[in-house]
Amino acid sequence: KPTDHLTWKGTVWDATFADGRALKLVQEVLSQYIANGGSEDDCKARQASVKRLVEQELDKDGSNILHRAASGTSREAFELCKYLAQSVGADLSGATDSSGRTALALAVANSNPEMVQWA
Repeated sequence: KPTDHLTWKGTVWDATFADGRALKLVQEVLSQYIANGGSEDDCKARQASVKRLVEQELDKDGSNILHRAASGTSREAFELCKYLAQSVGADLSGATDSSGRTALALAVANSNPEMVQWA
């Protein structure tokens, strides 16, 4: 049901600190979840659920998954960040982490030139 409450498992949070390969899988799973909604309305409802999950569920340090992706240096972190912003509609400059930084600020300060240029 598209209105079900979604939640990240600990392994997803752990994946954001890995070398990036797991982030590609996270992006693929989110994309398939949205696409397999059935009707257009169901797909939109699933997209809204994913957006809420991305923007509102925080780790123990007060960061959401978009903050984590924006601060990642791997190509996969960049691709996930771009996907969440462009395809899911997550707001890069909305939520702040416990240090007061937005995902946009983290992306601009990133050492990955692709992330910086895109942000």
